[in-house]
Amino acid sequence: MCSCPSLWVCFGALYPLFILSAVCNVDSMLFFPMASAENYVTFSLTLPDLHELSVCLWLRVEAQHIGTLLSYATDDNDNQLVLYGHDPVYRRLPVWSLLDARWHHLCILWSSIQGRFWHYSDQHLISSGSNFRKGWEVPGGGSLVLGQEQDIVAGGFDAAEGFAGQVAGFRVWKRVLTPAEVEGMSLRLKNLAVSGNMLSGLNVSQPQPHVCTGRVRYCRA
Repeated sequence: MCSCPSLWVCFGALYPLFILSAVCNVDSMLFFPMASAENYVTFSLTLPDLHELSVCLWLRVEAQHIGTLLSYATDDNDNQLVLYGHDPVYRRLPVWSLLDARWHHLCILWSSIQGRFWHYSDQHLISSGSNFRKGWEVPGGGSLVLGQEQDIVAGGFDAAEGFAGQVAGFRVWKRVLTPAEVEGMSLRLKNLAVSGNMLSGLNVSQPQPHVCTGRVRYCRA
């Protein structure tokens, strides 16, 4: 077990907060107390053009579905990239094992080369495949949001598509991580040491009301 003292900042209201007793080396945390059109976070940075992508995070959910973890929208397409744990449009990834109010480490990896994708949960490869958006490029300069699905750039939110739960150690890389790197993060060994990340929870701009932000000061196994 770990002892992870943290500093929390909440806007608009006070909610009971859970100590991250089993998550270390994550450097940033977010608490979404309920699914709401007002509960989401945006980022001070955007994404560049991408032919490869890795998204990893720690997740704790008590609801019956996950909702929208991440959405990335541009003027040309408000669904350039969406991680949605309820009736997904393009790829159905199993999420039932995540709905147990425990912390889980989740990684989604994708490469335009042969359209390969990999889905890891708690260091285990849960699913993989090919020919998913083969040869496609994620266009840069769009709007990245956690906790809500965008129907227009930075807007058009719906409470029914929102996320309720806790997110920690959110990071995005511009390459496909190796199985060893995924395993190391899942074992809480080197989330901060994996090279090439271009965006993290530390790049969150001011959250909307009721979303709490925190930061781990230190962690001892």
